[in-house]
Amino acid sequence: DLNIIRGCDAVILAMPVETIIKIAPVISQLVSKDCLVTDVGSTKVEIVKILSKIFPNFIGSHPLAGSEKSGILQAQEDLFENSLCILTPTAATSTLVLRKIKALWQRLGAQAVLLTPKSHDKILSFVSHLPHVSAFALMRTVPKNYLRFAANGLKDTTRIALSESELWVQIFLTNSRNLVKAIESLEAQLSQIKGALRSKDRKRLKTILEKARKKRESLEEKSKIQILQNPK
Repeated sequence: DLNIIRGCDAVILAMPVETIIKIAPVISQLVSKDCLVTDVGSTKVEIVKILSKIFPNFIGSHPLAGSEKSGILQAQEDLFENSLCILTPTAATSTLVLRKIKALWQRLGAQAVLLTPKSHDKILSFVSHLPHVSAFALMRTVPKNYLRFAANGLKDTTRIALSESELWVQIFLTNSRNLVKAIESLEAQLSQIKGALRSKDRKRLKTILEKARKKRESLEEKSKIQILQNPK
């Protein structure tokens, strides 16, 4: 019953991207114009474009936390501790509203960072959406009768393929242009590895793998810094 939100000072729309867009006009009839509204959708351009016209005090949010599991039974009290939350204000966003939404996420343990909706969707196409595409594609690639031999290598790299498919269909389609470009970048990298294998170019292959390993190490260092910046 959506009537429960009548009189609320703030509303967080935590639902799939297309549902957020669809339900926003209904929500707008139940809350005052002073109500703070944000969302946790994984894409931002379409959501911000539409919801900014509906709610005077709207700012898009995207907390970078969670797992492949969904539903109320998977709730975690400390989910946002030591995480990043991207906020996507526009030129029309008031300083007061931005400060309040930023404070909300900080109270939950997250570090708030600001991006434009366009930059958000471009970056997330690489660091979030492409990994999911890769995990889904990899599981489709491995023959089913080989799976009984799979160990942690396959399990670790495809954990997120357990994610709810409809949720990710909506994310992919609302960021399709950026995601196609990200997929093309991955295809180019795979082509380089394939070329090195075909020519048995040991030096080239090792260089490719070593550069990837070092970049992965830098990701670990960034994670450590993030934790230090947000001590409990």
